[in-house]
Amino acid sequence: MRRIALFPALASASLILLFGTGCQTRARTVQVSPAESGSTVRLAPGDLLRIEVKSETPTVASWETLELNSWVIARVDRPELLRPRNAEGGTLILDYRAVGTGTAKVKLGEIQSWQGHANPAQTVEYTVVVENRGCPYLNP
Repeated sequence: MRRIALFPALASASLILLFGTGCQTRARTVQVSPAESGSTVRLAPGDLLRIEVKSETPTVASWETLELNSWVIARVDRPELLRPRNAEGGTLILDYRAVGTGTAKVKLGEIQSWQGHANPAQTVEYTVVVENRGCPYLNP
């Protein structure tokens, strides 16, 4: 008799583990450009912030992260440079993942070797607000 009563409970628990609670969401990618510098970007934990900037030099070292709270948002991998054929420079893609909740500033600067970090040629800056929406995200 106990075996019969135990089976529905095990079957229900297995279905919950298999299909989850229905509250999981996929991580989003939010893309911004220098034209949106100074704006506020709202993310959920797990979301990806993709910043695309023009690079006039043929190296990815021209743009660097100047300010970042890595408890809220963290850098992902290395920058990727999309370069048109037979041209110098291109579009530099920098990815950041929302890893916690809170507010953080992401500030990038175009660093020229002769000027150093104190005087970047140009900067872009975004305020990132990461809010927990109550659902765990699925790792992309």
